[in-house]
Order: sequence, then structure tokens, then C-alpha cells
Amino acid sequence: CKDSEYGIIQFIAIAVSLSIIFLNIMVIVAIKKGPRGLHKPMYVFVTSMAVADLLLGVISFYSFLVNDILDVKIAPFEWMLRKVIIMMTLMASVGSLLVIGVDRYVTIVHQICYVTRKHAIVAVCVIWALAVGIATVPLMGWNCVAHCKCQINSQALNDSRPNCDHPSCSVALPPFTTGFLTFIFAIF
Repeated sequence: CKDSEYGIIQFIAIAVSLSIIFLNIMVIVAIKKGPRGLHKPMYVFVTSMAVADLLLGVISFYSFLVNDILDVKIAPFEWMLRKVIIMMTLMASVGSLLVIGVDRYVTIVHQICYVTRKHAIVAVCVIWALAVGIATVPLMGWNCVAHCKCQINSQALNDSRPNCDHPSCSVALPPFTTGFLTFIFAIF
């Protein structure tokens, strides 16, 4: 839904996306190939966060490349799917960060009671299941895609931005309804 011209911002965005991809691959490989100490429960959470950030880097790179550089028009479902994947990876990343904090708290305060690798894997599976389950709700109809249309926005550096003028649509995150975003913020 974009019709932008080449610019330094697009190339910086692609460079940042590529660095996110590269650095998170390095983290995952370092944990996988590293010494036995890197197989502790906390590193299960770090790996989960690295995978979420890696997926975010991949979808961001794809979006910048396809929309901004190649100027490919996308179907509304693909636009919505990208937004859902971004939301899912952000929720999984924040969830992983949350359990890292809980793990560190348990390790410091309750030294006798500790988190095992099995507990860590179960926690990561729950985080990803919740992230996928919550993020895919808009694909089932709780969205504003039908009310969005492309329109030139002169205040957005000549980018075409989707304009969703329906009262239930979010101004900040156009394909999502304000009800869905309220639901997300209530959970977190």
C-alpha cells in the first residue's frame, strides 16, 4: 500500500534489518555451539528472544525491500499478515524478556528453588502459543482492513499510508481495531 521513492531512510532501514538478522543468527549459533554453560535455562529464554527478533528482522527486511525499494503493491491480506507477524514477534520477544526477569528473580531470591531447562522450554512454548494465538485474532476478522485505503499523506514524507477512516479503526496501527488494541494492552 505504498508508493514511495528511494531514499536514505529506506536504505538505513534495510541495513538495520540486515544487522538485526545477522546479529540474532550469531546469538542463536553461539548458544547452540557454545560451551555447556550456555545450555542453562536462561539461555532457552535468550534463544527464544533471539528467534523472535530474527523473525522481526526478516519481516522488516522483506517489507522494506518489497514495498519501498521494489515498489510492489500488496493485497490487503498480505498487509494484515505482515502486521500480525510483527505483533506476534514483538509479543514473543517481550514475553521472553519477562521470563528472563522472573528467572533472574527466582535465581537470586529463592536460591534453593530454581528453574530447570524443562520449565524453561514449557515457559517458552506457552509464550509462543499465547503470542501466536493473540496475534492471529485479527486474521479471524477483528480488523479494519475492509475500511482502509491507500491515500497520499503529505505529512509523511511523500509516503503512501493506508488511511482507515472508520471509527473502530486505530489511528496508530491502521489494520487493527481500537477494541483489539485495548484487549492487547489489557493483557500486558
